[in-house]
Amino acid sequence: MKERLQKILARAGLGSRRKCEEFISQGRVRVKGRVVDSMGSKADPNIDRITVDGRPLPADHQDKKNIYLLLNKPTGYVTTLSDPQGRPIVTDLLPDIKTRVFPVGRLDLGSEGALIFTNDGQLANHILHPRYGIKKTYLVTVNRPPEPAQIRRLERGIFIEGAKRKSLPASIRFVSKKRGDIRLEIIIH
Repeated sequence: MKERLQKILARAGLGSRRKCEEFISQGRVRVKGRVVDSMGSKADPNIDRITVDGRPLPADHQDKKNIYLLLNKPTGYVTTLSDPQGRPIVTDLLPDIKTRVFPVGRLDLGSEGALIFTNDGQLANHILHPRYGIKKTYLVTVNRPPEPAQIRRLERGIFIEGAKRKSLPASIRFVSKKRGDIRLEIIIH
């Protein structure tokens, strides 16, 4: 069955779909010996010989099983697969996982919490794409209570730096209030 070439390459563990699209646009991919450099090209991985930089895809690429991991990310790790600044990355916490997995979403360097890893691009897209409306819940600790006007702005939606439109409204609830330790539950999608 034919499917998009970048999806086949990503499933074979050659990189993210976006990275595999770069391989295609750079003319590094061949199907049945012919260079394929246009997006949307399809192939049948069970029939067509597919190569990248002259090397065929791993023989077992069709048999790979989807992997799903839940990691409690500690602070001090960057949620990326590589960091040019040399900081620790989240996959450093998964030394025994030999299959290429990627984080679904991000947590800042100074944040900790649940982070899903998978090699299932469809699941990642379903969780991350706004069209599906999946809610993400964050427990945020601050040292002083936010002003009521700040809360109202978040509940109405805000412009995020670089964005052309407003965020969707957030749901905010105070979980606990102690001096110097205020916890808020913030739900966004």
